[in-house]
Amino acid sequence: MPPEAITEIPGYDHRDKEKRITIPEMISLVLTPDKYGWVTEILGIRTQESMNRYRAVSRRKQENFIVPYTGGTWGMSNTGKKLGNIWMSYPIYDWLTEDVWTAFNKFGWDFNSAYNRMEEAGIAHLWQRIAPPFGEEPTRSLWSFKTCFPESWERMVNRVEGANTCIMYRHTELYGDVLYADVEKPDNMTPEEFTRELIESTYGKNPKLKREIVKHVRGMMDYHYRKTTDPLLFEFHPVSNLNWREVWKIVLNGGDMKERRMRSMINTEKALNEQKRRYQEEYDNEYCKKEGRWAFLKNQERK
Repeated sequence: MPPEAITEIPGYDHRDKEKRITIPEMISLVLTPDKYGWVTEILGIRTQESMNRYRAVSRRKQENFIVPYTGGTWGMSNTGKKLGNIWMSYPIYDWLTEDVWTAFNKFGWDFNSAYNRMEEAGIAHLWQRIAPPFGEEPTRSLWSFKTCFPESWERMVNRVEGANTCIMYRHTELYGDVLYADVEKPDNMTPEEFTRELIESTYGKNPKLKREIVKHVRGMMDYHYRKTTDPLLFEFHPVSNLNWREVWKIVLNGGDMKERRMRSMINTEKALNEQKRRYQEEYDNEYCKKEGRWAFLKNQERK
């Protein structure tokens, strides 16, 4: 370890698995205001990458790229006292993938050579990632380590039990990976009824997780209706970027609490106009409002 490495944090026991926190959450424990004053965490997140990252900046009422952090455990001391010295900065939040690589070429910036290997492997720019391999979401691209970094993959397999199994079955139900095509609503159930049925049948024996899933789904619905008064349909709504299948996919994927599997926001005018057209078409032809309840016509065609 380098001499400047921080291996112990006063008041925090990293050996207690129930109390583990993320690296960003440790900021206020390490960079205390009495010693460091105001602290800004600079993040390279971009709204194009995920719905969660889009929300991180779109919900701000003032300037988007630098804001005080007031939620979660960030900005809290190890005694739970709010310190308020942590700010979050998103300097490239509105950049597209094309903008990132244009900047590298235009200004001659250096970049991680691992991207060259991913380029040679044919991985699209939008999906190229440098991240720890064994997190919940990074395991979806674990195969890329075997393909792009074979010299490291051998050590990874020998060190982490189940790594090779994960490559073979990561995109199956064994790892909770459910595609849109796997979710089919019975004709005799409304979308709301089917959502409740999915939650109950999947998490009925785990009350604690069920409560978390219900809370998460309610949060998604609240988000949609804060953005629009339009109903949630099977086509993606052009403003909230949600539809019923997205809700069901999240339920069956274990809640996706970090919202990293949700569909990214549309980022071109042509794609957005097409999304508006498809939603309007379903709204006009297949949706009707009756006695205060949502109903779908019998000739509805699943898309």
